Amino acid sequence: MMGFVKKNWFLFLITASAVLLLFLWIQGRSRERKEDLPDLPVISYPKLPGQSVLTSTQVTFVSTVLPTQMAVYKTSPRAMTPLQAKVLAKTFGFPEEPSNISQDATFGDYYLWLSGSQSLSIRLSPLDISLGQDPSLASPPTEGDLPSEQTGIDFVKNVLTLNDLDVSGVDFAFEKTVSVFNDSLLEVSADPTFDKIKIVDTNPKTPLVSAYLGKDGKIYGLIYRSGFTTPVMQVPYPLKNLEEIKNAFVVEGKMLSLGEASETPLLLVPSQISIELIELGLLYSPENPTALLPVYTLDGKARTEAGEVPVYIYIPAVKSRYVKK
Repeated sequence: MMGFVKKNWFLFLITASAVLLLFLWIQGRSRERKEDLPDLPVISYPKLPGQSVLTSTQVTFVSTVLPTQMAVYKTSPRAMTPLQAKVLAKTFGFPEEPSNISQDATFGDYYLWLSGSQSLSIRLSPLDISLGQDPSLASPPTEGDLPSEQTGIDFVKNVLTLNDLDVSGVDFAFEKTVSVFNDSLLEVSADPTFDKIKIVDTNPKTPLVSAYLGKDGKIYGLIYRSGFTTPVMQVPYPLKNLEEIKNAFVVEGKMLSLGEASETPLLLVPSQISIELIELGLLYSPENPTALLPVYTLDGKARTEAGEVPVYIYIPAVKSRYVKK
């Protein structure tokens, strides 16, 4: 054996050198991959509501192609002056002076109008509008036909434009309209989009803009939560790939919605989760109205003690090294 080694020492030396070079090349490539990530500030995402996914939960993911980078967008809270709020209230048929003005330690002034069966609440900054009617006091008419889908969409567009509720550079993607309240109201919903990316908040069940129209052509409800100004692009950040989403799922993911709206999410504990759709969105939070942050929205089914229920999960989209712990 020793004779064989002595006779072929040069061959062994070449082989060992090749193995060493291969090892150093792999290390170098690994180091290059790490160094390829830009040196960017960490991002403080808003605290997401809902419950975390337990490590014991079996999770499967749909195979999908995801983008590799996306910018964080700078914005500022959209605001109304007290005078503008009073003008808007008058437009909706309320007295000019509010019924009550309350103050919140975080968000400041809320203006409330009450008139018969109708109420209007306006948070001045970040802007939040809620117009509604108490059906126990007055119900919308049941006779006649609901407005067509296009009529409803055009009506809501006019409401946004005439009341200066549009956001420059932001489009409103109108979803399919549905009839609600025993077919006496037409619900028209819209999500703001910027650069073809949907802007979402921490309530995945409802769009940021919804309006309710009656058979008499009147508006019976309006929800407006697009409390931000025109986004301004900042530095692009590298995004998680599918494998990184799986790895960060338990630590960073939050189940914002589990089960139907009537159920209490914390009472349900999923044993299995099947993610069927992964979409990229921009997260808007009234608590942090100065930025729109990349977020993955995960839609799927969860197996719980109550059976199979829908589940909706958010996870920060930027790579974990940029997410403030």
